[in-house]
Amino acid sequence: MRKSFKTITAAALSVAMILAPTMTSFAADPTTTAASGNVLAYDVDTVIVPTALKLAVNPDGYDVNTKYVKVDTATVTKPVSGTKYYTLSEDVYTVASVTEWAQNTTYYTATTSNNQIISLNYGLASQATDDKVVKVSFGVTADSNVKFVDTSAKATGAESGELAIYLGVAPAAKDATLTVDEYYFITKDKAIDESKTYYTVADGVYSAVQSPVVGSIGSYYEKSTTIGPNTTAAMLADVTMTASETPVVFATGTASSSADIGFKLAKATYAIKDDKFIDFATANLSDVLELSTIGGSAGFTFTGAMNPNADWANITTKSITITPTYTFTDATGSETAITTGLNQVETTAPAPSATMTAAGLVTIANATCTSSELKTITISSGTESYSVDSTTATFADPSSGTITIQLADGWLTSWTGKAVTIKVVLKDDTEVTATATFS
Repeated sequence: MRKSFKTITAAALSVAMILAPTMTSFAADPTTTAASGNVLAYDVDTVIVPTALKLAVNPDGYDVNTKYVKVDTATVTKPVSGTKYYTLSEDVYTVASVTEWAQNTTYYTATTSNNQIISLNYGLASQATDDKVVKVSFGVTADSNVKFVDTSAKATGAESGELAIYLGVAPAAKDATLTVDEYYFITKDKAIDESKTYYTVADGVYSAVQSPVVGSIGSYYEKSTTIGPNTTAAMLADVTMTASETPVVFATGTASSSADIGFKLAKATYAIKDDKFIDFATANLSDVLELSTIGGSAGFTFTGAMNPNADWANITTKSITITPTYTFTDATGSETAITTGLNQVETTAPAPSATMTAAGLVTIANATCTSSELKTITISSGTESYSVDSTTATFADPSSGTITIQLADGWLTSWTGKAVTIKVVLKDDTEVTATATFS
C-alpha cells in the first residue's frame, strides 16, 4: 500500500507540473518598496590618559614617600616595631605614634624611594573603535643654569658645581603586565559564577558574599586590579608595571628639554546593552552599545640622574616641570614597532627616500604632502642642477605620501650611477627633499 500511494502522488505532481505553465495569470504587476538601511556604524576616539603626573627631583637621595598603603588591622594584629605608620585626615597624612591599633582608626604605611628622579608609573588605555597611535610629547622647563645631558654617567660624573641632569621616559617593558590598585564595580553577571567572589558594600566597606543569591546578582560587586572597561583616568595615574631598560632620552640643552614617546593601541570592542536591541529602525548606536573589552594599553615612567656635587638648593627656579601633550591618530599599519617597549612605536616618520630610473621616472616615498599641486622640481648632482615644473613633468596626486614624477624623454644619461638630489616644492611651499642613485 505504501508503494502504491507514492506512485499515485508522483503522478499527480507530474500532472500539476505539466499544467502549470499553461495557466494564465490575471494578477497585477508585482511592486516592491525601496529599502533604506541605516548605517549601523559606531565611532569612538577616546583614549584614557592619567589625570596627573607626579615627579620628585631628589639630588641628595633622601627617602621620599611615593605611595601610602592601608594596613589591614584585621590581619596584622599589632604594629611592627620599627615601622613608621600614618593616619589620614582631610587628604593630609600625619605620622602616628602607635603602640597598639586604636578602634575606628585607619593606619597606613609608606612606600619610599631614594632615587634622584622619582616618578610613579602611568598608564594609557584605549576605548576607541579603531586602532590608535598615541604620541606623548613632553616639554621640560628648568632654571636657566640647568644643563640636560644624554647619559646617566654624564650627569653623575659632571664637574663639581655643574647643574647637570639626565632625564629619560621609559615605557613598560615589552612583556609587562599593567595593573592598577584594587577597585570594585557592579557585576554584569546574569547567573552565579562559582569562580568569582562577589561583594556587597555598606558605609564604604566591601564585604565578601558567602552565599550569593541569583536574585541579588545585579546588586553585587566584583573586585579587580586589571585595566578594563571600568578603569578610570585617576587609576592610570598610578599603575604597577615593569619598566623597560631602554628609555627615550630627553634632548640635550640648557634650561629646557623635550622627548617624544609613541604607542600603538589596539581597538576596543563594544556590545549591545542588556536592555537594548538593534533592529531595522535603529539609527543611533550611542545609546545601544557599551564598552565590553578595553583596547590596547601602555605605560611609561620617568627615570634619570643628577650631579650630586652641585648646589641645587641655590638655583632660582626651584622646580623642574614636565608637561605632557597627547596626540591621537588612526593607525595605518605602517608603524615601526620598538621591540623593547610594550606596544611602543616610532614617533618620527621615516625620512623621504627616492628612486630614479633612466626613463625619467622618479618616485619619492615617505613624503609629507600638504598640497596635491606641484610648484617646482629641482634635480641636481654635483655642480649640475636643473629645474623642472609642471609643464615639463607629470606629477601624480601625492595624497598617499608618495610622489611620482615622470620626466620628459631624453633625460641625462650622463648621471648614471651618480647620487642625485630631488627637491620638490608644492603649491603651498611645502618642500620635500630626497636622494636617489640614477640607475
